[in-house]
Amino acid sequence: MPEAPQNSELLRSLGRLVRGLSALFWGLPAALIICVSTAKTEFLRPTGIIPAIAAMGLLYFGLWQIGKFHPQERPWRVALDRARIAALANLFADAMREALADVVDRVAALADFSASGRSDDAHWPLHEGAARHVLRAADQLAR
Repeated sequence: MPEAPQNSELLRSLGRLVRGLSALFWGLPAALIICVSTAKTEFLRPTGIIPAIAAMGLLYFGLWQIGKFHPQERPWRVALDRARIAALANLFADAMREALADVVDRVAALADFSASGRSDDAHWPLHEGAARHVLRAADQLAR
């Protein structure tokens, strides 16, 4: 009878391994396509970083599921920890890249406003009064 709990534990572990491998199998190409299309085309621009974070989250989920298989094996655990750190760093880098891209867009719109006194950008980031205030503060800092 002691083999029955061991078999159920092994089957549960194998199920998580298969789920994790499936998530990685579908997540890697999806992440590649989504991240490249987000960076290069305007197709996913309105959704922002949400699709890229979802794709990276799917990859991290796959690694998390795979980590439940053979947790006692030290080389397996070390390799998974390295992959998890790389996945989290990539997720953090995507979030920071999107945040910095938003800052660059706002600075470019502010430069357009300072040059012409108005902005033609459809997503004007600042109210005109706030933009004038920021420009005055920038001039004072430049002196």
